[in-house]
Amino acid sequence: LLFTSLLNNGTADNLDVPTVAVANPPNAAAGSLGATARQTVLSISASGPHIWGAKGSSELSVDFFAGMPYSDYKTSAGNLRFRTGHANLEWPGRSLIVSFDRPLISPLQPTSWLSVGEPALAWSGNLWTWSPQIEFKENSILNNPHIGLEFGLIDPAAPGVSTGSGLRLPDPSERSRQPGYEARLSSTIAWEGHQVNLGAGGYYSRQTYTFNRHVDAWAGTADWNASLTPRVEMSGEFYRGRAIGGLGGGAFKDYLTYGFYTSLRGLNAVGGWGQVKFKILPSLEGNLAGGQDNAFAKDLRNSDLGLGLDDYTDLARNRSIFGNLIFRPRPYLLLSTEFRQLKSWTITGESYQNRILGFAGGYSF
Repeated sequence: LLFTSLLNNGTADNLDVPTVAVANPPNAAAGSLGATARQTVLSISASGPHIWGAKGSSELSVDFFAGMPYSDYKTSAGNLRFRTGHANLEWPGRSLIVSFDRPLISPLQPTSWLSVGEPALAWSGNLWTWSPQIEFKENSILNNPHIGLEFGLIDPAAPGVSTGSGLRLPDPSERSRQPGYEARLSSTIAWEGHQVNLGAGGYYSRQTYTFNRHVDAWAGTADWNASLTPRVEMSGEFYRGRAIGGLGGGAFKDYLTYGFYTSLRGLNAVGGWGQVKFKILPSLEGNLAGGQDNAFAKDLRNSDLGLGLDDYTDLARNRSIFGNLIFRPRPYLLLSTEFRQLKSWTITGESYQNRILGFAGGYSF
């Protein structure tokens, strides 16, 4: 059970989990104060049976972040949403996983209890979008237990057309009639008595649009997690890619059109995030983190965008920085406070800021 409350000095796209700073509506007062329990997460896990010499297990979670009920005075409530899920077969040295989760090329995430409906630094350098996947993991390569390899097939999200019937139609990735491909090579090394985990990943998928136009989506990633001292840990991720809006990058966009929609090209983007974790006491930790997602200006220049269509279409770059304290006086009790700053740039060059002070209280049962 998670309760969150945010005080904003500016305007954001989402009151409960702000990701983009936007212009203040005309004649409206700046800032807001709100609270919600929509980020509460319910999880179920099970283990067994043993199949083909592998141990079976599964897990699924839901939250209440699927939108608000269509009734008055219910804006702080939420509708139930399938969140993530896994079904695993684990052998001593390898695993086979069917999942609905973040891309395997982006295994880490920053620590924040104010951003649970969407992970912290989502759309600010964190490739997070939950998608259907089939993954195979080998824990030891070339008889080296410190090197692992993962390979997966993914059905990535891609820009599609919403329908009034509520039925799901094929998006451009699915119209290509092939899955997306992803792989990650990881290594664990010891550095001056400290453990360092490093990873490098790659992703490719095909998108098919009208008039038989295609976009090749791809990304290269790097991730790291290092314990500098028993009380200090550093982690982060970096990516460079094209048409990766469906993964959570590219300023919410996969492609751009030019010449009044006569030509179409994938949008290039670069970004990443970093975090430092301080384990102050056994029950108290602090986190400092920041990230940025940046679409290439040379691609945005002279495109058909930048016409003031909406806050996401006009976005060119998004940056988020936060610091928090997390206190757990009991294993089942959570208290956290966080300060965050959002800064978002539009295609036309105008930028907006929002400073946020938040509080979270949770109870695990």
